[in-house]
Amino acid sequence: VMDETWREGEKVDTSKILAATFTTGGKTYSGFRFDRNGKSEYYDINGRSLKKSFIRMPIPFARLSSTFGARKHPVLGKMRMHKGVDYAARTGTPIMAAGDARVQFAGVQRGYGNVVILDHGRGHTTLYGHMSRFANIKTGQR
Repeated sequence: VMDETWREGEKVDTSKILAATFTTGGKTYSGFRFDRNGKSEYYDINGRSLKKSFIRMPIPFARLSSTFGARKHPVLGKMRMHKGVDYAARTGTPIMAAGDARVQFAGVQRGYGNVVILDHGRGHTTLYGHMSRFANIKTGQR
């Protein structure tokens, strides 16, 4: 669930994610935004803070190039669900893990090129794709 602002039929702002749910491995996970005293934080279904789980932006000084949600596919030109968040940065810009993790996969995958998939535990994974290259890492490495 996102907060969007539309003006005369055009989206002019997509400012914040209010709630998100995803299913993986048959389990459903949810996160909810809660605002208090001018500060916003995200919590799981049991009220545990998700703040310590992940950093907000794994690429310093990157530009958000595509948000989560329905979008016009850049290659196919058709509306498709985009199940991720894309950042654009200069070639060679370092990418940090979103949180503590173990390398689940590092290699090449169709549609992503050079890709690293990290397992953060508790059913959370992050995928880093379209990279020019990556460090000498191995599956299972922390």
